[in-house]
Amino acid sequence: MLEIGDSPQMRRAHESAPVQPPIWLPLGAGALLAGLLAVLALPLYGHGAATWSRTVFLSTLLLWMLPLTLLQRAWWRRGWGMRRTWLLMLPLTLGMVLLTKWLHLWPQRATGEAPDLAWLWRGLEAPWLGLLAYAALHALIVHAWALRAARIRVQQAEQSARDAQLHALQLQLQPHFLFNTLNAISAEVGEGSTAVAQRMLARLGDLLRATLELGGQPTHSLAAELSLVESYLDIERARLGERMRLDRQIAPGILDAEVPTLGLQPLVENAVRHGLSPRRAPGTLRLHIWREQDTLRVDIANDLPESLPVASSGGGVGLANLRARLRELYGAAATLDCSAEHAQFRVQLSLPWRAGRSG
Repeated sequence: MLEIGDSPQMRRAHESAPVQPPIWLPLGAGALLAGLLAVLALPLYGHGAATWSRTVFLSTLLLWMLPLTLLQRAWWRRGWGMRRTWLLMLPLTLGMVLLTKWLHLWPQRATGEAPDLAWLWRGLEAPWLGLLAYAALHALIVHAWALRAARIRVQQAEQSARDAQLHALQLQLQPHFLFNTLNAISAEVGEGSTAVAQRMLARLGDLLRATLELGGQPTHSLAAELSLVESYLDIERARLGERMRLDRQIAPGILDAEVPTLGLQPLVENAVRHGLSPRRAPGTLRLHIWREQDTLRVDIANDLPESLPVASSGGGVGLANLRARLRELYGAAATLDCSAEHAQFRVQLSLPWRAGRSG
């Protein structure tokens, strides 16, 4: 933890220090390394000098493992770089090996078999390289731990960005629908159809209340989405009356399928406002939904206005927003295709099948 008196240099060092794993992780790896080396050295025991050198090697590793770990972690917390760390590590570990060998002289002196002091400088390579290998192993573990922490942060940041973008798109979609409906109600009032306008306002209130109760969730069940669609169609029925015909076919056993929140409603709204509403004669809205293996299929078609060229029918803001939301939720696993032919505009939506949400 930083104290009030820390300098800016120390603050920068703390900020650049790597995320360190729990201390038991490098110590456990070091103990495993020492155990493997002890097993490999079993054939050497009982052979005089070989036994003695292997004992010095293993005792050096076990004696200095914890102090070396604590030192490395302290240096990294201070933000020391690789060069500075290893420039100090080389003489330090050499001193550890010499001190360990010197400690091994005491039991030999008690038996009167102590070698000369030149023995301290012989056979330094193995225990010295052993300590350096453990220090490198510790650094590798810290690096892997830091990469793991960075990946988690990136995933969390990406998820937060996706959630924020989905929320922003939903906020754009709801006013778009609201403005369209209020314009329709205003038109009915201007034409003197107050009873129709009152019914539309009542259904609009129901729909807005249901929308607010969604709580901003990006997906919900097909049953919940169809409830919103039905509320919207009630509003349009009040306005269009017999001019809107509905052909709805929902396959059995699919109401718990997961769909984007306010995903079908803009498609139906697009069909009514750009297709049926401008028509002089009655028109048909077809809504067919079924499951095809691991895919949920939605097919929405509407008759086009008599005077509108087939090639000029478009989607508008609702379809553009829905396409963006599908990319965020499903990537390439979802498709939204539009086509216009034979005086009909058709939208085909394919979603990966996901079930389990209650309506």
